[in-house]
Amino acid sequence: MPRYDQKSSEYNEGYHVFDKIDQYLNFNYDKLTTRDISNLYYGVFDAQKHLRGSSGGFTGFSEFLIFRLLVYTLEKDIKLNFKPEITKDSSHTLTFTCDNKSKFKLTQGIDPHNDKIKIRPDILILKDEIPYSAAEIKVWLTERMTTALTAVERLRSIYEQNPKKCRCALFIFATVDNNKKLLEELETLQNDANKTDT
Repeated sequence: MPRYDQKSSEYNEGYHVFDKIDQYLNFNYDKLTTRDISNLYYGVFDAQKHLRGSSGGFTGFSEFLIFRLLVYTLEKDIKLNFKPEITKDSSHTLTFTCDNKSKFKLTQGIDPHNDKIKIRPDILILKDEIPYSAAEIKVWLTERMTTALTAVERLRSIYEQNPKKCRCALFIFATVDNNKKLLEELETLQNDANKTDT
């Protein structure tokens, strides 16, 4: 017996929750600010806390937001056309592959195609099976700069596979507006990363 029934009304109700958010991202992808994306995340986060008293176990939504915004930006602004396909290493994981000659792939949690370095970034863009862009997403800096530094080092490992073309990004959902020391430390990390480009 299947684990669930995709034709049931209950399934449709559950699916509709994320489909509605995805439609919102689709129509507003080019207008949303970083603050808007953060507000969207924390709206769902707080709903969990208010409806069941805890947000424990709430994972993956920040990656969902950034991933879908990337899909819509690449499709609408750069005219790439992605189609989902099941990856070779997992029947539960999809890779979004371009159906044109550009040979771009957009994935989550898939190893870059390199036998020496095994890194699973939150989001990875491949071109001709080579890392083209990668993103790490952190909701909280649980150990302050140790968390950020670990993420930067992971991105640097991917960058070094294709230093002439690969570009990386670190997204942090935590509010750091009033933490001057943390902002200064993040700026230092950014400057260090920039030095590797020269």
